[in-house]
Amino acid sequence: MSAEWTFIDATRVGSRNRFNPPSKVRDLVVFDHALRGNSVRWYYDEEKGLAVISGDDGLDFVNCGMSSLDQNNTVTSYSGIVDAAFPNLAKGDSLVFLGHEGSVQKEGYLYMLHEQQMYDLIPDESEFSGRFSE
Repeated sequence: MSAEWTFIDATRVGSRNRFNPPSKVRDLVVFDHALRGNSVRWYYDEEKGLAVISGDDGLDFVNCGMSSLDQNNTVTSYSGIVDAAFPNLAKGDSLVFLGHEGSVQKEGYLYMLHEQQMYDLIPDESEFSGRFSE
């Protein structure tokens, strides 16, 4: 059985580890920390090799830390998650946020992929040759 993946949104990176999570993403993963205000938690899914963003503190992934959103809703991602999941992340790159029914509705987390990770998941054109011939 496979998960039904859903595109949530995407955003551009302002610097190596700063970005503004789109409102759809904030609605799903931002939580109100008693001392730090609006915050997110960072995890790393070792099995899939992907970054995870969440408002939950008890997920069964490698816990990489927590960051607060500033007054502009910009967040500085934890450097450990950037190093593990996005070693070549640069200003202007896009981050894509994906979820599935279990991650979004039950667990409250999203997978965060670099645009190149998305491109790598798309089959090569040669795999389609002959399938759509007239």
